Amino acid sequence: MSLRRPKFIFDVHIPSYVQTGRIQRRDWETVLRYMSRRARYAICSITLYELIAGIDGGDEAHFPENRDLLKVLCEPAGREFLPLASDFVRSVVFHLPIRAQAFQPSKLKRWVEVISHAQTKAELRDGRVTFHRQSS
Repeated sequence: MSLRRPKFIFDVHIPSYVQTGRIQRRDWETVLRYMSRRARYAICSITLYELIAGIDGGDEAHFPENRDLLKVLCEPAGREFLPLASDFVRSVVFHLPIRAQAFQPSKLKRWVEVISHAQTKAELRDGRVTFHRQSS
């Protein structure tokens, strides 16, 4: 038996299935509980880019729906953002410096934070996203 917890990586369809009800909310919440206790969760940069491209290519009227797909993708606790595959190979296999600094996991995490707080596509496009502090 492996000592490492299994790692889940979802493709772009999973958030869509949750959002449309193809995966029932109660079933999704069961998955979230399971992963928080027994697994690890990683977000692939390609999946993240696909959802961001959907936001970029979508119109203002569909912005909340497109943004919420990204929120569903990021719901599981303890998420890890994976680097670009090319940077992973460069750094781990060949011990070379990464080339795409703008696409490192810490930057991807920040992208998600900004997009998640945007109320409109125009606000996001124009760089006017504000972060509201939640009261404790």
